[in-house]
Amino acid sequence: VELGVWIDGAMPSRAETVKGYVQAMHQSWLQDVASRQSTPASQSGLMNIETRYRYNPDVKSLPAIVPAVIPLLL
Repeated sequence: VELGVWIDGAMPSRAETVKGYVQAMHQSWLQDVASRQSTPASQSGLMNIETRYRYNPDVKSLPAIVPAVIPLLL
């Protein structure tokens, strides 16, 4: 099962909190499905989180800093 979640990272602490909630809900759902199928599931092997950045996928500082510097110069 794949789950796509887009979280606005404008407020990083709130985004991390939401990410934690989503991970916990998905983990709980996977455990529930595994228990209904009477399949033993290990805690670590149930899911894999892959984080992607849409604005700055390489996480380079220059593309992130330049748009913020322009209003400062005005």
